Amino acid sequence: YFSTLPIHSSQKTEIENGKTIISLNIIPTMELMSEILSHNDQIKLIEPKELVQVLKKIISKNLKQYN
Repeated sequence: YFSTLPIHSSQKTEIENGKTIISLNIIPTMELMSEILSHNDQIKLIEPKELVQVLKKIISKNLKQYN
């Protein structure tokens, strides 16, 4: 999907151990977070760790809405 519709012009894609690794050189925004979240479990943010923590908080708040 991201090979045909890149998220950003800085996007670089490589295959590692059968997994597609996508690298972006951008300033994180809420728009980026929304894009990541829109792909549910089909995408995993690895770095930067600070952004991973922000994403975890967003997901945690979403889960609490359904408890």
